[in-house]
Amino acid sequence: MDMLGNMLAGMLGIGDMVGNYEDRKIGRWDSDDKKRCVSTCSVTDGKVGFETAIAHEDFNDGQLVIVGMYETREEALTGHDEWVKVINDLPDELVDVDNSGLLGGPRTFVRHEGFPAKEDD
Repeated sequence: MDMLGNMLAGMLGIGDMVGNYEDRKIGRWDSDDKKRCVSTCSVTDGKVGFETAIAHEDFNDGQLVIVGMYETREEALTGHDEWVKVINDLPDELVDVDNSGLLGGPRTFVRHEGFPAKEDD
């Protein structure tokens, strides 16, 4: 499938996921200050049916990065637990695995790359 076909398939799959996160959720962890989270769920817009996304204030301006994709629910549970263990001690780079195919391939996020560190008000 070409890039346009992947984008259309991804967009159509996204529509199937709107409003039903609780039904699709495999695991969810949030920091007390809500600046970090690990979310693992089933998806309909991906190459495989499960993925883990993390949000961390030091990467991608705090927006989600898809860091794991899995064929089975059991793999997803294991992957989720591994990301929860390391969310507070991440490397300097995270790779978005591009499960949906919408990015055109994996993309690397470097700690604070592309935007200034947030300043306290």
